[in-house]
Amino acid sequence: MIYVTGDMHGEHGKLLAAEKEVSLQEGDLLIVCGDFGYIFKDNKQEQLFLDEIETRPYTLCFVDGNHENFEALYRYPQQDWNGGQVHRIRNNIFHLMRGQIYEIDGKSIFTMGGAYSIDKYFRTEGLSWWPEELP
Repeated sequence: MIYVTGDMHGEHGKLLAAEKEVSLQEGDLLIVCGDFGYIFKDNKQEQLFLDEIETRPYTLCFVDGNHENFEALYRYPQQDWNGGQVHRIRNNIFHLMRGQIYEIDGKSIFTMGGAYSIDKYFRTEGLSWWPEELP
């Protein structure tokens, strides 16, 4: 089953609530459409949480939004996955890259991430805002 949500902003409780709400199981796919945020601070706490999610039986994918740490995100290895390119964050966690078409469960899924941050003037470039947010 494919489930779609958005705007997690790195909040652990949001992802854990989504897991519980739909009882994600082996073979399920959860797609976060923008503002994933679990790689935003690029720190040990985020890495430990991603390690924990890697133990789950489902696959977690995300399309980048405007509130992402693109510098950290682009350091992950790039590989082919279901017909498109991804950054592999963990064995079951993938960044669905912009402009790709993925074939998943008999469906073609096109990804186009990014957005404009209206709050970028209150943020610091390279720390809490990245110009790569715009497609």
